[in-house]
Amino acid sequence: MLSSFFIYLAEVSVSIAAFALAYHLAFRRLTHFQWNRGYLIGSLLLSTTIPLLPLPAALSSLGLAASPVADTFRLNLEGVGGAAAAGGLLPADGDTTAGTPLPYYSIGLLLLGLYSLGCLYKAGQLMQNLRSIYQLIRNNHQLSREGYTLIHTPENGAPFSFMHYIFLNRNIKALSEEEQAQVLQHEQVHVAQRHTLDLLLFELAGIFFWFHPAVYYLSMQIREVHEYQVDAAVSRSSDVRSYGVLLIKLASQQPALPILNTFSSKQIVNRISMLKQPKSSPVQKFKFLLALPVLALTMLLCAFTGNKDQASTTTFANSTDATAAALAPAEVPIRKITWIGNKAYSTAELNKALGVQKGDLYNKEAFNNRLNYNPDGSDVSSLYMDNGYLFFSVTPKEVFTDNGVELVLTVEEGPQATIGKVTVNGNTKIATDGLLEKINIRPGELFSRSKIIKAQQAIVQTGYFNPETIGINPVPNIEAGTVDIAFSVEEI
Repeated sequence: MLSSFFIYLAEVSVSIAAFALAYHLAFRRLTHFQWNRGYLIGSLLLSTTIPLLPLPAALSSLGLAASPVADTFRLNLEGVGGAAAAGGLLPADGDTTAGTPLPYYSIGLLLLGLYSLGCLYKAGQLMQNLRSIYQLIRNNHQLSREGYTLIHTPENGAPFSFMHYIFLNRNIKALSEEEQAQVLQHEQVHVAQRHTLDLLLFELAGIFFWFHPAVYYLSMQIREVHEYQVDAAVSRSSDVRSYGVLLIKLASQQPALPILNTFSSKQIVNRISMLKQPKSSPVQKFKFLLALPVLALTMLLCAFTGNKDQASTTTFANSTDATAAALAPAEVPIRKITWIGNKAYSTAELNKALGVQKGDLYNKEAFNNRLNYNPDGSDVSSLYMDNGYLFFSVTPKEVFTDNGVELVLTVEEGPQATIGKVTVNGNTKIATDGLLEKINIRPGELFSRSKIIKAQQAIVQTGYFNPETIGINPVPNIEAGTVDIAFSVEEI
């Protein structure tokens, strides 16, 4: 029974990997987003149900029997047992009490325990996220509209939706009326398409297959397809350029929980690129027929595993590396740091800015601060964003091993941006020229996040303005490679 369960996990894992590889190679760049969505959901459902079907019996009726595989394993094991008995390692004359059995079953129970810990951890994360959403719904005023319920929250962060709820935060007021309408329309499309159900399905898959990187890949792709679908719908009734600018404006806002559809995401470059990409021709839908060979291969593989109760216990070894992550302590040694995608700075320069090296204990929160933002400016993001790389982002990936953690850091640098116009509105007690002099950001110079922060501090130090309501609105011009900075102030 135990071996059958692990064989099922192995079969599902191979099937998911095959479907994910086919999607990455053949379908990912197509603009038939509804078909892409169907493929991703179908891949997950087929991968988890095919191994449960009685395929060996079905193939036997076609003259393709799977039993010889099991027979081979049985004969090999009998041979090993005979050799051990001849060497005096096992008791003779059928005495089964004197010998010590191989600990296959104990190993299986240990791996099952490790697997269960991983499932419990992922399930706990999902429950915590659902509880956070429930509290937002319960603690904030609700406005019933046709087809959705609108909730305004006091927290900062990106707009998002969950089921039929749309959540807008206080930052939405800093946008123009047209941009607010686009944000609301964006979330309405998420609600109408029932995208939350897809996300919950992949979250459930992530609980039971937490060890499989292809599950995380498919989950990331379904989120990306959701955004492509919505972007395409909104851009049909809006100017593509202005909508792209809105995406960039909201790109830096705090991301929402993993189970939510959020307006902001790290895939801004991909989304803007997809907006400009020519639509795939209807003929290209025939590409999805390539999924049929993948399906057939998966069915054959599951069929030829034969009798699951007699299958080899070597399947257990395949899960060892993946389950190590579930038992990883809070702080483990860093064994390796790998940078991918960096061009402007060398690996040595990035490691110096990171301030973390091989052998240091890994603290996730401190490490993220070194990546994204340290108040003293000694972080990787500051290295890029103080040198014009407004669209920079870095995505860390943790690979836990039995003796530590390996970190893979994928960098998206984007183009450098220079300052276009710098404007201020809301000031009457101090002249605009004098305030701009204190802001000290000049057109033509490279964008710098640290100078933006210093400019905000300089505005506060004048003593004329409310520090809580100072607004900084970057307006990028992608074609010109510039970004306008608009400061809004409220006098005390």
